[in-house]
Amino acid sequence: MEKLECKRNINLGLQLPPNVVEVILPKLTISDLPACRLVSRTWNHLILNYASSSKFIPNLFLAASYEIHYSRNCNCNPHCRPTFKCNPKMYCIDINRTNNLIASFVFDNNDWPYKIKILNSCNGLLYIHKVGDENFCNGILNPMTNEFFILSTQPKVKNEDISCFYGFGFNLKTKQYKLFKAIHDEEDSHLMMEVMRFGKNEETKEWRHLTCLPFVFYCDGVYLNGVIYWIGRQKENKSVIYSLNVETEKIESITVLKVDPSYNTSDYGYYIGKYNGNLYATIWIHGTCCKKVQLWMMQGKDCWVKEFVVHDIEDRYVDAFLVLVKIFEDGERWFYVGSRLILCYDKTGTQIKKKCRMKRVSNGRGNLVGQLCHFDSLNFGSLPNILDGHNELN
Repeated sequence: MEKLECKRNINLGLQLPPNVVEVILPKLTISDLPACRLVSRTWNHLILNYASSSKFIPNLFLAASYEIHYSRNCNCNPHCRPTFKCNPKMYCIDINRTNNLIASFVFDNNDWPYKIKILNSCNGLLYIHKVGDENFCNGILNPMTNEFFILSTQPKVKNEDISCFYGFGFNLKTKQYKLFKAIHDEEDSHLMMEVMRFGKNEETKEWRHLTCLPFVFYCDGVYLNGVIYWIGRQKENKSVIYSLNVETEKIESITVLKVDPSYNTSDYGYYIGKYNGNLYATIWIHGTCCKKVQLWMMQGKDCWVKEFVVHDIEDRYVDAFLVLVKIFEDGERWFYVGSRLILCYDKTGTQIKKKCRMKRVSNGRGNLVGQLCHFDSLNFGSLPNILDGHNELN
């Protein structure tokens, strides 16, 4: 009888009038949500239903930052080089007119000098690297519970001839998470693909050879609805979108992006990202007279459309990947270019209306934000349970 009464109360909680929920939840910031998960399972469902809606998520980005530190003798030595990888933190940033910092947390209580790199996101989980001067650590992070599952720690080996690009995805049918690694040897025009499958079985959580592919990738992949997308090249086609089905582990080329043919150069730069539930790709085109960036948006699995062009971009931003952080109704677009700087372009892509520098995210000297990752969902579950295939809320 008590169980029946408890179940009835939970059902009543789930049926709270929407206007009541909308009055309560906008008063919370994302930093309050981890504490809210301790209230009840019903409350967790209310939080997730609201936080995953268009009213909460679109403006939120996770940022990895580090600080510039100088030795005591730097003031007297003009050739002194600062230390960049100190006091790393992760932050949640609300990209709006004020670029507000909402919350922050750190992984360790010590000052071990490393730099955080966010490579992939999937269902509110992040695949990250912690890169130090002499060592390297990679793992899965749940930012809502601040749990970090270490996959490996190893000495850092510099090999400029080998590149690795990752994809972190979710099998919608079996509820299994998978991590894919594409290894590219610069001397060859092919990829070797490996996979790490998560679960309770003994063969999981280990890299296993999957296949060899006759093409290469330019950057890490992006997950969306059971599929991981990459951008790469194959023979004469320099800008190809590839899709990998997480369930079947099969990969295929789905479309070739027709970049501007008037630029007779192979010196392109590529980035693929996620914005407001959709995928986009930015392609740098370095011509003889000017440089520009094309923004392509996905409109269906096999359809990508050139949606925006930034014309004659300044040389100082050539090495930056333009990360789309905001689209306004009047056509204005905001791009993050690094070092806390956001460029606000008009609808024609020919004029920078303004430059916004995000507020310093700590009191440290020379604080820098290295990159942004769109925060498209929340996950309150225990990370070990999630990776073992149990996604129910605690």
